Amino acid sequence: MRVLDFIGFDAQQQAQLKTAGADNIIPAAAATAKDYADLDAIFGWGEAGPAIVKQAPHLRYLQTLSAGVDYLPLGLLAKRQVEVANASGLHGDAIAETVLAFLLAFTRQITFSNESGKAATFWNGRRERTKMHTLAGQSALIYGAGSIGQTIGAMLQMHGVTTYGVNTRGETVPGFKALYANGEEKERLGKVDFVINAMPLTPQTRHFFNHEFFAAMASDAIFVNIGRGPEVATTDLVAALQSGTIAGAGLDVFEEEPLPETSPLWSCPNLVMTPHTSGTVSNIKTRLLRIIIPNLQAISNGKDLVRNRVNLHRGY
Repeated sequence: MRVLDFIGFDAQQQAQLKTAGADNIIPAAAATAKDYADLDAIFGWGEAGPAIVKQAPHLRYLQTLSAGVDYLPLGLLAKRQVEVANASGLHGDAIAETVLAFLLAFTRQITFSNESGKAATFWNGRRERTKMHTLAGQSALIYGAGSIGQTIGAMLQMHGVTTYGVNTRGETVPGFKALYANGEEKERLGKVDFVINAMPLTPQTRHFFNHEFFAAMASDAIFVNIGRGPEVATTDLVAALQSGTIAGAGLDVFEEEPLPETSPLWSCPNLVMTPHTSGTVSNIKTRLLRIIIPNLQAISNGKDLVRNRVNLHRGY
């Protein structure tokens, strides 16, 4: 099986892949048009991806390094009958820890000392104590109850947070006290302390978090986005933060990336940001083998993918 490698697996990892059927692993940087014509699988993705897919008539399997697949040419892949597997579940614990850090930044007023910046104001902590509380006894509404949402829910529950989830049909999954179908959570939205987005990007979720949404949140609630940037209407979030419609926000993803120097987010009050790094783990390539190896074995035996198969029509 010929595989194009955008990820950069090391020699030891390549040896494991070869035992699963990937007997010819070609580094993406060294690949030629002739290599594309005989490809069976692609690991990772790059700017040349769409062109490569068009030149690879035998392509059967595409493995992403991300949980989201909105950047892929899903229509083309579906037309070519290429099966896609994402990396959902591999980044969950890291993303959940980032969410926890965002929430603690507000509940424990961690950002106050950085914002004050001067000795004269640093010891005004007595004023900040009126805003401080613990996570225990708080509540969160998590949009997107897939693998990442479930991991976030479970971690917050460990800290005493009551977690509610929102998914397509309201199916029960671990990590939540209760689940709501999309559109049925409105009454809960105005009562929770934290609102967290972990949804995949689809045409239906673009600008889902907008002026109307923020107005429906509690005025002392915190909004966190670790899903996809375009799901948030940036202008509306800026207005909500500047007006005090919501108490604060933590963002790891943005409508435009990299975030432009001219973005009003840089000067927004009560905002904590990270540069799309929440899913970073040091051993991601090793973790990815847990998905790739059984999938390679299945493909080699003429079967469908068995791990993390993406529904190309739904987009996740």
